[in-house]
Amino acid sequence: MIDVGLIGFGLAGRSFHAPVIHAVPGLQLAAIVQRSGNEAASLYPGARIVRFVEELLKISHIQLVVIATPNETHSRIARQCLDAGRDVVVDKPLAPTLDEALELAKFARASGRLLTVYHNRRFDGDFQAYISLLPADGLGGSCDLNQTTIVFARI
Repeated sequence: MIDVGLIGFGLAGRSFHAPVIHAVPGLQLAAIVQRSGNEAASLYPGARIVRFVEELLKISHIQLVVIATPNETHSRIARQCLDAGRDVVVDKPLAPTLDEALELAKFARASGRLLTVYHNRRFDGDFQAYISLLPADGLGGSCDLNQTTIVFARI
C-alpha cells in the first residue's frame, strides 16, 4: 500500500485527485492539506487533515505527494516535497516556465525521486490528433500517449 498525501482541496483536489487516489487499489489517501474548512474530513474520514505542507511532510509514512494547489505554487511545493524525500505528482502545469520545469526535473533526478505531471486530458480527441500528426522521432522522441509530458522525454 502506498500512502499518499494530497496538498490542496480546492476544485482539482476535491473533484479529481482525492476521488482517484481513494479509488485506486494500492493507494491510500493518508493525509490532506486543506488550509481552511472541514470538507475533506467529512468526505475522507480515514485521512489525516493538516493545514500546512510542513505538517504533511512530517508524516513519515507518506511516500507520494499529489500537488493540487494554485499554479504559481506548483514548482516551489514540488521541490519542497522532493527535498523531503517524497515522490511527487503535480497537477498541470508543472511550473510557470520551461526553465523552472527543467530545473525541477533535474532536481528530482538528482534526488532519486519520481516526478510527473497529472495530465488527464492526454486521451482527449484533440490531444490524440496532435500526437498522431507528430513524426515518430518528433518532440522528445517517441510519441507514446502513455508519456505524461513529451517535452521531458529527453531530459
